[in-house]
Amino acid sequence: PSDHRPVNLVLAGQRDISPGVRCFDKQLGFRQGQRGNFWVLYNYIRADKDFRCNESITYTTHGDFTFMDNLEPLLRRWQGPVSLSVYAPGTDFEKSVKTIMYYRDCRNNTLVR
Repeated sequence: PSDHRPVNLVLAGQRDISPGVRCFDKQLGFRQGQRGNFWVLYNYIRADKDFRCNESITYTTHGDFTFMDNLEPLLRRWQGPVSLSVYAPGTDFEKSVKTIMYYRDCRNNTLVR
């Protein structure tokens, strides 16, 4: 019998969650891409704080700019990072950006950053 031992490779940005379970940190810079007929702006407006993949669980949801009033109550209950995909066709794009910036910069809270 040969002495074969598993090779344990550690890649850049790789983190252990539990024995045998790993995650990978992602680069969160702005990029754009196309999905079918739609343009996607990834990380167009980023949070102030970054988390490593093993530091938290991110609540992920989607909506349009009229959904933003639900964000503060959601953050109060979740108490962790939230990723929001915003559908913003045509003239909704400018309204969406202004609404996000309002909740991020003008509301008197510490939840949205």
